[in-house]
Parts: sequence; C-alpha cells; structure tokens
Amino acid sequence: MSIIDQSGNAGAVAAFYDMVTDAFSALFDGSVHAGYCGRGATTIVEAQAHLNEEVFDGCSLRPDDKVLDVGCGVGGPAMHAAQRHGVRVSGVTLSPQQAAAATAAAERSGLQVDFAVADMVSMPFPDASFDAAYAIESMLFHVSDKAAAFTEIARVLKPGGTLVVADYALSKPMSPEDEAIAEQALCAVPLVPAEQVRKTVEQAGFGDVEIRELTEQVRPSARMLVDTVTERREELLAVAGEEGLAGATESARRYTGMFVLEQDYILLRARKA
Repeated sequence: MSIIDQSGNAGAVAAFYDMVTDAFSALFDGSVHAGYCGRGATTIVEAQAHLNEEVFDGCSLRPDDKVLDVGCGVGGPAMHAAQRHGVRVSGVTLSPQQAAAATAAAERSGLQVDFAVADMVSMPFPDASFDAAYAIESMLFHVSDKAAAFTEIARVLKPGGTLVVADYALSKPMSPEDEAIAEQALCAVPLVPAEQVRKTVEQAGFGDVEIRELTEQVRPSARMLVDTVTERREELLAVAGEEGLAGATESARRYTGMFVLEQDYILLRARKA
C-alpha cells in the first residue's frame, strides 16, 4: 500500500509513507495491506502472503516474465513474486524511504527485483515493457486520477499483458467528515463502486475485465492487523518511538474501521487489448 499519484495529494502520500515506513516494517514482513483469510491463515503475515498469491494467480505468472508492481511499498510482494514464481519485477513508489528500504532488501535477497521513485501516471519505462502488472491497495485507495493511471499502465504493458488490482471499492457511502478523516489519517481518496472501476479500466484500453468479490475473505484480517500492533508494541517502540507507536495504532484503527470492515474488497483482472 504505497502509491504514486501526480494529482494534488502526491506530496502528502509520499510524506505519509516516508513517515510510517519504519513502523510498518516492524509490524509486517514486507507487505503493507490487508490479508486474505480464505486459505487458512492464522497471522496477518500469512494472510498478506496469501493475498499476494491471489494476485499472482490472477497474473498467470510464468518464469522470466517481466512484471510491474505499481505502488511497491517496501518490496515484499515483489520479492515474494520473484522468489516463488521466478519472475523479474520492477516496482515504483512515490516514497524515497520506501524505495530505499525495498532496494536494500532486494540487494540482500539476490532476487531479480528493482525499485524506483516514480509517478504511476508517468513511469520511466518504454512502451510494452511488461508481461503483467499488479497494484495492491495502491490504485483505488490513493489515486485521484484513476483514468490516467490505468492508461499509463496500459502503455507499459505488452499487448495481451495482464493487469490485476486488489483494492477497495465503495459499497457504503462515507460521510464528508469520514472522508476528511480518511484523507488526513491515511491519505485515502474517495472510493468508487466496482462497476465504475470496470468502466474506467475498459476506457483505458483493457478488455476481458473480471471482478471477484473478496470482501468476506479479507474482513477477518482486520482483527489480525489490530492484534499485531499490540503484539509487536516493543518492536514498534524500538524503531519508531512513542510517536510512531501512537501513529501506527491510530492508522490501524482508522484503516480497519473505515475500510476493511466497511467497504468491498475486489480483485480485478483485465487484459490489454
């Protein structure tokens, strides 16, 4: 869950993730998103890994595929994909802190992954560079100009390339007050319904759009997320101090209460025409 958005909230998003990277690294194993609980996960780290696999299954990854992680965070999903599926992954994020952490982890791993600070609506890749692309809680959660983002992803995908998005879609309207809190606390933009996302994806040049509803499999991870903040209190204090602990606790409370437990969670799969 880290993103790049050329619209007005880009600076705020970058600053938010620069601020929370150390805290989130103490909580999670390289993934910063909800979890999928339909494969028997008992911890948030397991559930996050299972969500990653749902995404990779949707991408139909093959060894040596070139894959784009749009909103790569600290690189957990990218390294998971490279290790489990033998693919080469490039990740982009707006946060220099995240890119640095991801690059350091990549160097230690020896995997075929690389990371850059880049804007998702204007990425530094030639046309038709990638066999597949995915975005986990980055596209719909943080990006205002979704049409521009999907169009740019279509540009860098090869013809027939696959896009998979795991993210929130609007099912229950938020009050203006709650939207303001979500923006301030999480740099979240207003969500849109799943069918509106489908139309935007199709208009960006994708076909064969499929949307799976994962809400019931994702909601149990809310308790796992909150429990992890409590269980790893000492680790959080060590890396982020009292302020970081308070911020992580508040972020987890807002995120689970306003999104995981309230909104739809979808897995969208589409193919570049």
